[in-house]
Amino acid sequence: SIAARAEQFTGADLQSLLYNAHLLAVQQVLHDEPLSSAAAADPSPTPVKREAVVTAELLDSALHSTRPSVSSQDKARYDTIYAQFLQGRGTHFDSTSSSQQRAAKKVT
Repeated sequence: SIAARAEQFTGADLQSLLYNAHLLAVQQVLHDEPLSSAAAADPSPTPVKREAVVTAELLDSALHSTRPSVSSQDKARYDTIYAQFLQGRGTHFDSTSSSQQRAAKKVT
């Protein structure tokens, strides 16, 4: 699936993937729109609106040219830093801090 193949993508990488797929959709619309001889003769033809639709096939094509910006090694390093951050945060924001314990003793 597309999600499994884009698992290592950052938010910016996913945005780039969607931009690339959208560009492919626009190119497809522009390439497929024929210019008839009647339309060429009429200087003001009624424009036909066609929408650029991003399909799963276009996303798949865009995935071939879009790569994650963070390597597996960098991701492992960031995961370690984040785990250390969470550990530090857990001890810093302990719900039973000493000031709360003192306040509880005063009440009783």
